[in-house]
Amino acid sequence: MKTITISTKRNDQILDITEVIETHLREAPHEDGLCSIFVSHTTCALTTADLDPGTDLDFIDALPFPYTRSYTFVNHRLIRGGSL
Repeated sequence: MKTITISTKRNDQILDITEVIETHLREAPHEDGLCSIFVSHTTCALTTADLDPGTDLDFIDALPFPYTRSYTFVNHRLIRGGSL
């Protein structure tokens, strides 16, 4: 098992750790196996996403809003009410 420490510079920051994980997997002594990633902090989250340019900003913009509210993002601008 290997521990990887990732540091952030802000409270609301999204980091793409794909390269870090891929490097570890390339250097691992086994050809087959399971890669399990665990986040041990209560204010941190791990997700999978295709980070097209601006997707990280959309995600950060959506975090303050309750999930019961409807919202839509267009060109990385929040449109309240979920309609265009």
